[in-house]
Amino acid sequence: MKGDVAEARRVVQERGDVMQWPVAEHERMLRLLLRANLPKEAQAWCQKDEFSQLFRRTRRYRSSGYYPLFVQAVETLREKKDVVLKHEEASHLKASEVQLGREIPYLLAQYASLSVASTRALERDPKTPPTDAQLVSLNQAEALYKEALAWVEKTAAEDDKDALLASGPNAPFGAWVETNLGELLLRKNQPEEAMEWLGKAMSTLQAERSGVGGSALAMTRVLGQIARGCHSMGQAVTSEGLFVTVVESFEREAKLSASDRVEFARVLRSYGDLLTNWEKREAGAAKRYAQAERVEKEIAEMCKANQSAAALHPVFYLPL
Repeated sequence: MKGDVAEARRVVQERGDVMQWPVAEHERMLRLLLRANLPKEAQAWCQKDEFSQLFRRTRRYRSSGYYPLFVQAVETLREKKDVVLKHEEASHLKASEVQLGREIPYLLAQYASLSVASTRALERDPKTPPTDAQLVSLNQAEALYKEALAWVEKTAAEDDKDALLASGPNAPFGAWVETNLGELLLRKNQPEEAMEWLGKAMSTLQAERSGVGGSALAMTRVLGQIARGCHSMGQAVTSEGLFVTVVESFEREAKLSASDRVEFARVLRSYGDLLTNWEKREAGAAKRYAQAERVEKEIAEMCKANQSAAALHPVFYLPL
């Protein structure tokens, strides 16, 4: 979170060496590389012999590089959910104590994020309605996010806890998914329902003070979406107050990841849109748009240096 990727990689490398690189540590390194927006290095890591031994290059594996497989993958996960529940019924283990049971909500949410990212349904803050393809992906993501949260709530209730075990999706994960739901519902022009989910995300993060999962700016992201929701509901003064708070939070950060910069640029453009519709605030709007362009230029330079086509979208949850 401080931006010291080299030191983080050294620590993860040491962890993996000590633990003889179980799958979980391979995945941790991959998440770190993706968070740092280093797709080429992540791809190279996947070519390691250890991965080749774990995941054989079958015909289906090779075809996944050419065809989108989230639909099949999601259906497979749903079948696995039934398997986990049957295993729970036949043994003394709870769903949250079965390894796959802890991973299912995380995987469902990742497929949901992949769905909206694949159609660019949340690019910047588009003012035009979603295309048919984008609407399909938004609807699919909404269903998957809600399914992931329902699974988290089920397994949490079994443990009589507010969140899953520390090794699985927990409160920060729940808040992240709730924020994603709020964002995609705003995109679908459903601000009232969006604000309900964003309020839940805020409450979850306020109650869980031990960490914020994939980003040091999780709360800032929620506030930015609430500001957009207030704007869409005609609450201009409240919206501006929130936008000012969010912009200041971003500006205070000593280091912003590429994904954080994506969020920052989108907030600046949304703030500019608010000011554009406000009498005698055109100069303020122009200032925010210009600031957004500078941030977007920084993102482009970071991506070029990392041989990355784009910065990873903030809807992806990559805890370490």
